[in-house]
Amino acid sequence: MFARRVKPLRDTTPKPLPGTGQLALDLQQQAAGWRYEAFATNSPAAGPREDAGEVAACLDGRHRVHARVEDHFKEGNTTGADRLPSQSFATNTTWYRTHAIACDLIAWLQLLACDGHQARAEPATLQYQVFHTPATLTRGGRQRRLNFPAHWPWTHHIQAIFTRLLAIPAPT
Repeated sequence: MFARRVKPLRDTTPKPLPGTGQLALDLQQQAAGWRYEAFATNSPAAGPREDAGEVAACLDGRHRVHARVEDHFKEGNTTGADRLPSQSFATNTTWYRTHAIACDLIAWLQLLACDGHQARAEPATLQYQVFHTPATLTRGGRQRRLNFPAHWPWTHHIQAIFTRLLAIPAPT
């Protein structure tokens, strides 16, 4: 059994987002600013010639990598992997390829055009803030314009994304 003390990832004083399942810190943890994580393993203990600290660090690192894998599964389900499997192999193949393309496009968008919190945001956050933006496409003066609503809180972030993408030179 391992227990470690970690800084909370998010400030829990504002009300948590619906559906995120955040656990509020108890009063003692809020005062200290820490929370505690515990995990159990059935891996063998350190042998007589092994350093117990090194074995513990190795097990802790293995657990942290597994937690990152769980995050990738969660992000995959957000982008459409939760709709698999289907009755048809062809449908599964098509959906898997579409899902892979969507994941790649999101990763490249974050790498090339996003900054700040959106560069590290999960796909669900990008979906809400960027992809589902209510906008209108208008034409006039031989140009097309994408008009964003003034009340949308992420309009300036989306405009910055478009500015960065349009600044990328065309391939030669």
